[in-house]
Amino acid sequence: MIYYNFKNYEEFKQLFGIIEHGNGVKSRKNKILLALYKDRSALKRHIKHLEYLSAAEMYYRAATRCRRSREYASRDPRYKNHRRWRNIARMYDLMNDRLCLNPGALYDLLDCTDLPSLKGCLFKNLTDIAYRKSGCHRNLHLMKREYFSDKFETDHFEGLCEDGTCNAIRYRSLEKGQVFKMKAGKMFNHILSCCTLMDDMPEQIKRWLSEEFVADWIQYVTEETRKGEYTLHVDDNFGAIYSSERCLGYDVDSDCFGSCMVDDYQHHFYEESVQAKAAYLTDCNDMIVARCILFTDVYDEEGNRWRLAERQYSYESDLAIQRQLIGMLIRDGHIDGYKRVGASCHDNQAFVDNEGNSLSDKKFRIRCTIEYGDTLSYQDSFRWLDKDEHVAYNYQPFSEMVDLADTSSELERPDWDKDHSDECWSDYHDCYIPECEAEYVESREDYFYDNEVVDAHMWNSGNDSHYLNTERCFMEDCLQIGGQYYYAGEDCEDCEENGIRRCAYCGEYITVDNCLESELTESRYCCWFCRKCGEAGYHRRRGDVFSGFEDKWLSRDDAVEVYVWIDGFVGNDIFGYEYKSDFVSDEKFDELIVKKNATYHNGMAFIDDIGFDGQPVHLSQLSDLYLSVNVDAA
Repeated sequence: MIYYNFKNYEEFKQLFGIIEHGNGVKSRKNKILLALYKDRSALKRHIKHLEYLSAAEMYYRAATRCRRSREYASRDPRYKNHRRWRNIARMYDLMNDRLCLNPGALYDLLDCTDLPSLKGCLFKNLTDIAYRKSGCHRNLHLMKREYFSDKFETDHFEGLCEDGTCNAIRYRSLEKGQVFKMKAGKMFNHILSCCTLMDDMPEQIKRWLSEEFVADWIQYVTEETRKGEYTLHVDDNFGAIYSSERCLGYDVDSDCFGSCMVDDYQHHFYEESVQAKAAYLTDCNDMIVARCILFTDVYDEEGNRWRLAERQYSYESDLAIQRQLIGMLIRDGHIDGYKRVGASCHDNQAFVDNEGNSLSDKKFRIRCTIEYGDTLSYQDSFRWLDKDEHVAYNYQPFSEMVDLADTSSELERPDWDKDHSDECWSDYHDCYIPECEAEYVESREDYFYDNEVVDAHMWNSGNDSHYLNTERCFMEDCLQIGGQYYYAGEDCEDCEENGIRRCAYCGEYITVDNCLESELTESRYCCWFCRKCGEAGYHRRRGDVFSGFEDKWLSRDDAVEVYVWIDGFVGNDIFGYEYKSDFVSDEKFDELIVKKNATYHNGMAFIDDIGFDGQPVHLSQLSDLYLSVNVDAA
């Protein structure tokens, strides 16, 4: 469950929606911030904050009324001991005590709508005396901030190690009185343990905050100890920062910078269409280790001019080098803000100022004079182009805008801006079809490709010949029967209403003009064989038996099982003759008995010529062995 009062689903998508990057990878925006909104403790702090606002309002009213009462009482001694004045003073003391007992209510983390603002709020709380635990003092001086600790302190080195270790902090143990060094992440976990606010914070937020602290510390140490290792360049050499020969570690199989624009000659976009500079760091071999685009003329909605550094790329995606690039740009006065390093750097509004404060509430724009067919380089931030005004935004002011977040080598004209005078719109295909290939289908009231349309027979129940006329129909709406197409409704879902049936036995489609009906099964069949098989199945389900002698089906209760003499002749062999098991109706068997063509013998019914002794003629001619084999088998 998310404990946040969203206006609607669109606001949720704006904060935490799924976005697709230039390489096709999809991810959720502000995933770390989403963990905070799911946290129950954050909801409790939010409720306390609302209580604080209510109490603060009451305190303000009480203080105002108290001040007025005191002023009035000072002018008129009769009101010095007035009960109303005492109640107001008591309320003043109550509200003051309530705020002193609940300092944590001053901060509401659910007000943070992006990671930079959340990071700034949490780091500020870590240095706030209201959140320190008992016995903790401001002993740790790190990156010009003072943190609380009950075990450690920093000396005049302020955490910097003498051996230049970037990810370690120099400290002095208060218990032993000696100097040691500790991993920056481990030291920050100790700082978190000395802050009451972090006791019920989600683990995901703690890990992220620790990673941010370590990254900031490494950047700080690197800038302090390795100032001469890399050289900063800010110029118009866009071809260099997108060249595999200048980017360190680039090869054919893997782009260590994580960019898909290398060697595509799409850097001309920055030379021709926008006001920008190439900012990059080089090592001692003049190889580029980090780079970014610096937009020099960016304006917000109030008309203020900004210089913003776009998303950074570096060798092996090293965030420390990216932070060093930003730090050197800030130190030399080249930028007023930048795309935040690390998490959420792909968000087109994730800009921060040089102090690290979020600029996500500002709406930026730049001048962009690109035309259709001109060279385009994929845009992370200023991706929405107003073609008529030649302005690109880091947000979408209205729907019909050109999307510059495209890896194509040139700007393509979007569908909504194309000239469709010689094309026909197809609702079915959701696109335009060239007029020379399009054909209108009356039954669908839509356009289709001409190779998708066929001549189909149309059902007309008012004529004796039901399929007299033919029309052009969408192929997916027709069934092919006997080499001809018949219209069967949209997607063939209304076959019955268009005079088409399915054979009850084989399932083949047939027209009502050609089907055979069975009065017995009340079903339709495509041929006499399927009808015969269908009726046979009907009789079997009822338990009826088939009489080969009479060539019809009989009810089992009205049938007699008989052995019928068959004059089967195989050469001159007598054994080619045999009795075959069959069924006849009681009525037919009685009729044969009267004609002396049937009789009962030893409990069995025979149909044969009857001799003078009353036995079947051929039965007495057969041996006992043959009789037992054939009669039992039958």
